[in-house]
Amino acid sequence: MAPDVVLISHLHLDHLHLPSLARVVGRGDRPTRLLVPRGAAPVVRRLGSAVDVVEVQPGDHVDVGSSVTVSVTPARHSCRRGPHSRVVADPVGYVVRGRGQSAYFAGDTDLFPEMRELGPIDLALLPIWGWGPTLGEGHLDPARAAQAVALIDPAVVVPIHWGTYSPVRAGRGAPDWIDAPLAKFESALTEIGLVDRLHALPPGASLERSRPSRGWVR
Repeated sequence: MAPDVVLISHLHLDHLHLPSLARVVGRGDRPTRLLVPRGAAPVVRRLGSAVDVVEVQPGDHVDVGSSVTVSVTPARHSCRRGPHSRVVADPVGYVVRGRGQSAYFAGDTDLFPEMRELGPIDLALLPIWGWGPTLGEGHLDPARAAQAVALIDPAVVVPIHWGTYSPVRAGRGAPDWIDAPLAKFESALTEIGLVDRLHALPPGASLERSRPSRGWVR
């Protein structure tokens, strides 16, 4: 079954990889709606009739069915696809609201002032690292991600964008640093009294709503 909608935050290959995307769209009897930052359509239209491409920018609101609204938020990150592409598109994030619940997907971003205006948010999916041992501009590290939690004030925060990708290396197994961001994020949340919001999920785990009053269970 194809998803009702796919939300793409920015152009980088670890977030917009066409062969991976092709595996989840266009499996139903109609194209999958694909929300992408304004300027990204030339990349995803290579998927042809499998997708219904909608370009969006911060401030836009898109209805999905009769009960869900996707609001497009700013993000602070690179606008480029990569060194071998001329396509550029300003990155975005998304707030999904429906049936009395809300979830914020930040994509890749650094702190931005409008985070204070996103709430109330039940669930925040926040990046806490990148894909290598060092972190470039336009990312949340564990300390800044904790600041983002304080700004957004979600009931639950699930850290993402950590412990998955690393550069190609000669040795076997994951590098020593790959799981470090989670421990640092937990420590940073503890320092500001918000560690009770943290729900760290391993790959394949899920989080389900337990009750309408901002309650979630793993």
